Amino acid sequence: MITMLSENKTWTLKGVYGPQSDADKILFIQEIVDVKPHALLAWLILGDFNLIICAQDKNNARLNVSMINRFQSNIDNLELARIELRGKKYTWCNDQQSPTMTKIDHFFASTDWLEIFPRSELCALASLGSDHSALFLQGDINRDFYMGFRFESHWVHRAGFMQTVTDAWSQTVNTQDAILRLHVKLLRTAKALKKWRRKSMGGWKIAWAILNIVLSNLEKAQESRALTHEELNFKKYLKTKSLGMAAVQKSRARQHSRLTWIRKGDANTRFFQLHANMRKKKSYIATLVDGDGTAVSQENKSTVAFNHFASLLGTSSARTNAIRWESLGYVPHDLEELDAPFSA
Repeated sequence: MITMLSENKTWTLKGVYGPQSDADKILFIQEIVDVKPHALLAWLILGDFNLIICAQDKNNARLNVSMINRFQSNIDNLELARIELRGKKYTWCNDQQSPTMTKIDHFFASTDWLEIFPRSELCALASLGSDHSALFLQGDINRDFYMGFRFESHWVHRAGFMQTVTDAWSQTVNTQDAILRLHVKLLRTAKALKKWRRKSMGGWKIAWAILNIVLSNLEKAQESRALTHEELNFKKYLKTKSLGMAAVQKSRARQHSRLTWIRKGDANTRFFQLHANMRKKKSYIATLVDGDGTAVSQENKSTVAFNHFASLLGTSSARTNAIRWESLGYVPHDLEELDAPFSA
């Protein structure tokens, strides 16, 4: 159960990991049904279900239709809505030359939960070191970050760290006050480390973003065609490269989770509920792609949509085939009465 103190709202979060065998899947679906009485009206269930909810969730025709129907009907009976995935069709791939791809990772939410987060958006990230794509659920979030100096534990394993500390610490301090001398040395070292960090790791976020974009594009291409041998090798290389970068992220996340960081101000995250109804949420279009690129702003999206439909509407084409109703024995009905005005 999760409580948002700033909004005084509480909701239930359930994480799942589905089994492999059909017999266990039937029990697993029943277990999901049995969870509902123990959840709040606003609840979210997510994870690797190892189940697809429709035929379009798999890139081949090897389907277990009865299991699909069982899963879909139970989700409908629970009155849960699937949060639609943007950007990719599938979340799992076996990375073979002729791959099998499925969408077995899902987010399902109740109506009450969707009313709390009406503008939430689910997108798929690159799979990195896994055969599953990471899913990122974005809500309406503002964050206030602490901008002071913080020592990061993974720095000690990077080249140049010890030399930077040694050079800064060994500089002469012209004072006889031991406490003041220590204070100046610490300030100098912190300043030198911040400069070293910007120089040696300033492009880390850009490199991580490029890796994610390239890997994600390879995975999108794999959904529509077979990757070449070179592309498959490059995809494996990117996944291996991501492991080292992920180790740094894990180290930072572990350090960020400590209570001392929360006391310093990292807990100032606020959630704002945007007052939009579910119809707007369902019909919202984040981006539109045309021949000139991707439209993101509302003005550009309107222009793309107008140009597309303007090119289609009002044009006529020659009819090449027609249905001869008389040959089919069809007898037309008199439908004049449908146009008559309503009587009392």
